[in-house]
Amino acid sequence: MKDFVGKQVEFFVEGVGRFKATVVADRPNMVHVKGENDRFARRIPKSKICSFMPLEPVGSDVNLLVLSCENPTIGCPGVRFVKEGEGFSRNDFNVFMQPCPHRCETCRTGSLGELRSVDGESLREMMDGTMFGDYPEVRNGKGELESGGVTPT
Repeated sequence: MKDFVGKQVEFFVEGVGRFKATVVADRPNMVHVKGENDRFARRIPKSKICSFMPLEPVGSDVNLLVLSCENPTIGCPGVRFVKEGEGFSRNDFNVFMQPCPHRCETCRTGSLGELRSVDGESLREMMDGTMFGDYPEVRNGKGELESGGVTPT
């Protein structure tokens, strides 16, 4: 909650319901908030907070843009590329389009917008079957890497 101090946040608190407030302070067991017209901060036990969502940009927010290319004339569905940053340039398209054997002037390129605002169908096509992270390495008692083996199907 320390990232939200001074920012407006929408809370859903057990026994109280949903409300908007500005976070004033973050304590180990409590969050101090102040409503729009309140002169005094109110304390909310962290154990009673069911959910919360910042309503203002937070310093830790990252802008992720979804760039895409496609070519319907040759039947190419294209590729989607997620890029960090405020905007994009022609060089950003070169990064992910360079390996394409059919790259040509008739390809449509552009941005689908920020990752958090991409429509559900495009997001489902992009992320279906995608895995993030690495599996841990298995080491034997001597500190040597072992084969994890294959699970029979």
